Amino acid sequence: VEGALVQMLDRVSRSTVTVVTRQRIGVTSIDAAGAKIIAGAGSGVIIRDAGVWILTNAHVVQGTGQYDITTSSGRRIPVAVHAKDTGVDLALLSPLESLSEADAVEIASTGTSDLREGQWVVATGNPFLLAENGASAASLGVYSGARVGRSGSTDYLLQHDAEINPGSSGGPLWDLHGRLLGINGAIVTRSMRQGGGPSHTGASITIPHAHVRRFLDSAIRGTVPAETVAANPAPVIVE
Repeated sequence: VEGALVQMLDRVSRSTVTVVTRQRIGVTSIDAAGAKIIAGAGSGVIIRDAGVWILTNAHVVQGTGQYDITTSSGRRIPVAVHAKDTGVDLALLSPLESLSEADAVEIASTGTSDLREGQWVVATGNPFLLAENGASAASLGVYSGARVGRSGSTDYLLQHDAEINPGSSGGPLWDLHGRLLGINGAIVTRSMRQGGGPSHTGASITIPHAHVRRFLDSAIRGTVPAETVAANPAPVIVE
């Protein structure tokens, strides 16, 4: 299993990038309790779907700032926000310089239809921006099952215990075959305690491939099935 994991990460880790605001990189302040506050930072994944794009969370690129990505090789590339949907917390970024298609994930060939409870999953990203050169960190966990999303909707989310921390948001979740299962979006945490921010508690939440596929169909092709509109009333904003 260890050998399979190492080989899989050799193939997919180049797809993971760090997303930062151009004005604010890394730790920007320290609160009264001495906790480091990271502003305008997250992770993302390079995908190939009618072009080369970067997928991340909408909350990573909230606001009107300018953004860069840092690739696993340390290359820094400016990007533009092409589309974002705050309802499902997904954003699509377009690179303003060329990106190698060899580093991109083929989004159409992935999925979660055969994902079963107990299956190992791997999250990649840049937690706490510990890798200043953009290299991603991997965390291994167990898939816990599908969970209901927003109340009254047909949305569902993936729960697992691969570690996701501040800076990991927007990074990819993989199976051991290197298939993209979804985009890491949140953690379940108790209230913040005396100066500490939210961190891994053992319950991580990922936006599944089906949601990603619907978002891309809307953002890239301008086509959204009727049932998607009912399940996800928040509009996709193309910028």
